[in-house]
Amino acid sequence: PSASLSGSNATAVGNGAAFSKLVVDGVFGDRAARLRFTFQVGDLPPISTVTEPFSLDPPRLAITDIHEKRVAASDTIQVSVTMADLDAVPLTPLEGEGEFSPYRVRVALLLHKTDLSSHIVGNMSAEVFGNRASFNLSFPTLAAKDVTLAFTTTLEGGALLHGLSHRFVILPDALSLEYNLRQGLAGVSDRILPKVTVFSKAWDETGRASRTVPSLGHVFAVQLVNSSSGVPVPACGTGRASGCLNGTLQKSADAGFEPFDDLSVIGLTGTQFILRFTIRGDERVFVDSPPFDIFPGDLRIISGRTSFTGRYLIVNRKVERY
Repeated sequence: PSASLSGSNATAVGNGAAFSKLVVDGVFGDRAARLRFTFQVGDLPPISTVTEPFSLDPPRLAITDIHEKRVAASDTIQVSVTMADLDAVPLTPLEGEGEFSPYRVRVALLLHKTDLSSHIVGNMSAEVFGNRASFNLSFPTLAAKDVTLAFTTTLEGGALLHGLSHRFVILPDALSLEYNLRQGLAGVSDRILPKVTVFSKAWDETGRASRTVPSLGHVFAVQLVNSSSGVPVPACGTGRASGCLNGTLQKSADAGFEPFDDLSVIGLTGTQFILRFTIRGDERVFVDSPPFDIFPGDLRIISGRTSFTGRYLIVNRKVERY
């Protein structure tokens, strides 16, 4: 293999010569390197000696092939770790380009300092072939924000060499809703809407989003949208007190599910509204409720006759009596 040896020749002093500034660049190997020393006096034939094998450990693990910033829980990502110098330039193996080296790289999934490796599906350790170890990983039981992959390999003497990927996001494959089907979602202006619970889901072995997964660091967000026009109803607050959606509009998704039970529509009625739930920061993962209506809370006669005989009862879709 192509390697460079830098340093100075040494002059014999007494019965020995000391080499103290030798540097080997470009290669690595476990007990695969030797140094040959040659001594020559005048025109006499040179005398050589070779050291015992020793290791040239890589100073850095360079993570390659992980370009995704956002991945779905059930997606498989391919990650490679290369033995490299301090500038992340790949090193040449002393064992040969097409051979396995004695080095083995292990991988862990971390959320800050919390180890989430139990959620990894795939090869959690890999031999180094040539100068690279390759991994195929998925995370079908977890969604999480700002996770990293931590790689380690053991060097001679038991020291550990570490490498850390950039932060990335694992998204749930889908969101789903639960609510009282008999009651439905129709509501009355200025009153609390029926409770809706949102779940973060991952695909199971049959291709259905039936597995509820924790979504660590993620946040569920909800909007009220006019499904006819696609225009969202603004949130109450920031000076708006009518014609808006009120309540807790964002909730932690850490547990994998959360009920939204304090939503109300203020000063607005109409038909064909939907509740749209998303993962905050990535609206590609969303679920819409079925369309429903928002009814007025009261009817008042403001002109015309107000006296009559008999009974009048107006029932509007079994929601309210006026």
